[in-house]
Amino acid sequence: MTVAAPDRSPPVTTLRTLNASVALDDSKTFQGEAMGKDELTPTEVARELRVSPSTVRRWEETGILKPSRRLPGSGHRRYSRSSVDALKRDLAAAGQYDPEESSGDDS
Repeated sequence: MTVAAPDRSPPVTTLRTLNASVALDDSKTFQGEAMGKDELTPTEVARELRVSPSTVRRWEETGILKPSRRLPGSGHRRYSRSSVDALKRDLAAAGQYDPEESSGDDS
């Protein structure tokens, strides 16, 4: 009878386990605002403003929101925290964004 040696490899840390182990106050999600990031991805901007990523792309096409830079090689967009915050203020002033409204994201 052969007994297998116990697996001594280090545990694999996945985003799910990492996310579960991070304690964020006020039930904030694992986003740019919660992480204090200076730059956000289009998806993070969309989640924060509660719109679809295609809306963020359309805002770029029309000049409403401009990326602070594009990543070399991939061309992926990054938006500055200050420009996203300014857009939030503009949308709130127009009655199109309520910062107190729940995003409905209970994850």
